[in-house]
Amino acid sequence: MSAASDALALPAQRGPSPLAFALTLAGPLCWSIGPLFVQGIEAEAWTIVFWRSAIMALFLTAVLLIQHRGGIVAQFRRLGRIGLVAACTTAGAFVFYIPALQLAPTANVVVIQGLAPLWAALFGWLLLGERVRPATWAALAIALAGMAALVWEGLTLGGGLTGELLALGVSLCFAASIVAFRRGRDLDMAPAMVVAALISLVPAVLLGDVASVAAAAMPALIVLGVVQLGCGLLAFTRGAGQLPPVQSGLIGLLETVLAPLWTWLAFAESPGAAALLGGGAIVLALVINTVATARS
Repeated sequence: MSAASDALALPAQRGPSPLAFALTLAGPLCWSIGPLFVQGIEAEAWTIVFWRSAIMALFLTAVLLIQHRGGIVAQFRRLGRIGLVAACTTAGAFVFYIPALQLAPTANVVVIQGLAPLWAALFGWLLLGERVRPATWAALAIALAGMAALVWEGLTLGGGLTGELLALGVSLCFAASIVAFRRGRDLDMAPAMVVAALISLVPAVLLGDVASVAAAAMPALIVLGVVQLGCGLLAFTRGAGQLPPVQSGLIGLLETVLAPLWTWLAFAESPGAAALLGGGAIVLALVINTVATARS
């Protein structure tokens, strides 16, 4: 999540304020609680996908109405073709994320989805002809080795492989959305995220029984839609644009550390040796890529 939001942050300003730092920090803090609440909801994946996306769409639409009032329709019209591409790819990430968490350990899911910045560099090279720095190639090689360790664990232990592949789908979709928004730099992200949420409702309705949600699960679903996704996106994109890229990028990586920590504290879900080794390699690769990007 942090990857897409960091790529779409507002232009950097001089003299970042403490408020900018606090908002940037609030982003990954919000995102990191996702697995904690997903595991606490007794519902099928498609039900969670539907209500999480629907609530986020309502929340962001309300924010846009407050910001733009009568001009909200114009904001959606400005998206154009590239905005719709970004919305469709982000919707894919929304769809894959919940089943991944239900089928694989949290640590494996969050570190694999964190690969999005590296895939984005690769896609930018293939689709836009952007130069890939040597440090990014090295980071990608380290990250692939780490992901191989996670996949190997899923194969040998007979569980989690499907969830890890879905997490890979999350990172690939977010990487594609990063490239799409990079192509349309003048676009506002919020309308595209509303469209992405609406698109993700379609497979949820077709494949799941979304009306079967229990009333007891609604508070957790509201937290996922409003706080985890909606507030996380708004806070990070408002704050990260005022910080140096290396600082906002490293703060965004907190999600990969905090999410497994919360589930370990709440559910005693401790990562295995392969998860620690592979996850550590991926986090190292992301740090290398973030620092190299900032220096360039």
